[in-house]
Amino acid sequence: MDIISSWWCNLLGHCHPKINEAIKSQLDHLEHVMFANFSHEPAIKLCETLSKIVPQGLTKFYFSDDGSMAVECALKMSFQYQYQVGAKKKTKFMCLSDGYHGETLGALSVGSMDLYAKIYKPMLMETRRIPAPDCYRCPFQKCRNHCQVECFQWAKEAFHRYAEFTQPII
Repeated sequence: MDIISSWWCNLLGHCHPKINEAIKSQLDHLEHVMFANFSHEPAIKLCETLSKIVPQGLTKFYFSDDGSMAVECALKMSFQYQYQVGAKKKTKFMCLSDGYHGETLGALSVGSMDLYAKIYKPMLMETRRIPAPDCYRCPFQKCRNHCQVECFQWAKEAFHRYAEFTQPII
C-alpha cells in the first residue's frame, strides 16, 4: 500500500527507477529537510540558479513541501506585506471561480471546489470570486481567433469595486 507518494506518482509513475535511484542517492547525503532556519547544499544551488532567471531584485526564496502549503504561505505573505505597508484594510482576497488550490483552510477559501470545501464553509475566509475565463464555454460566444478578452471585464470591475479591501490571488 502506497500511503506517502502524493500526487507526483500520478505525473511521473509509481516506483519509477530513475526517481527511486535519486531518492536512494539522496539518503546518503541528507535524509530529511526542514527549512526552519536550516538549509542544505541542493537548496542553496537551486536558489543560486533561480536568482539568475527571476526578475532582478527578487532575492528571497521560500520552499513549501506541497501546493496547498505554497498557497497558504502566499496568502499569509500577501496579508503580512499589506499590513506592513500600512494597507491594514486589505483583509480579504479575490480569486477566480472554478479553481483548485489545495485542501488547507486558506487554499480551500480561495478555491471553488465544493467537493472538497463544502463541509468546511463555516470555517473558510470570505473571498470575492471573479468568474474565470473559459474559452471553451465562452459566455460571449467568442472563439480564440476572435476574442478580445471580454471576460476580463469581471476582473476589472472587481478590482475597482473591492480594491480597498482585497488582494488578488489569481
